[in-house]
Amino acid sequence: MTWLIDFEGYSMRNAPAIRTSLQVLHTLQNHYPERLGSAVCYHAPGLFSLTWKAVGPFIDPVTKKKIAFIDKGPQEASELAERFNLDHIEACMGGNHKDMLFNLQQYRQRMEAEDASVANSIRMLAIHGTSGSHSSDLSDVSSNTNYVRSPSPMVA
Repeated sequence: MTWLIDFEGYSMRNAPAIRTSLQVLHTLQNHYPERLGSAVCYHAPGLFSLTWKAVGPFIDPVTKKKIAFIDKGPQEASELAERFNLDHIEACMGGNHKDMLFNLQQYRQRMEAEDASVANSIRMLAIHGTSGSHSSDLSDVSSNTNYVRSPSPMVA
């Protein structure tokens, strides 16, 4: 897994607390070990450098080696091209793709379907748990009930 993290608009006003950063780091390192191939921090502001220095000592050395920074300047295109196929990166992030690759509506639909599936699985586990069954195979359980998450507060 490779992350390209765009820091456009990152400021002290919207920066997470150090404690939050440490908790995210803990979760990623302990629950998703060795999943990160690399993380590229694109146009990270000076404020992030301070945060990085504060959090850096708590980062596993193997993980720390996987994190790179690409700063604004004449070298950014070549540094980005070393790590990515620029045809698969949106132009707003230094790539060649002129359109938006991310579609919020498609993502929202995918996540709502996933949430409904998880809710149904939990419901089925609860039913089996209260009926005394210890079977983890829910393939024979059918339900016409569809659980749908409440509408997102995000504007489409």
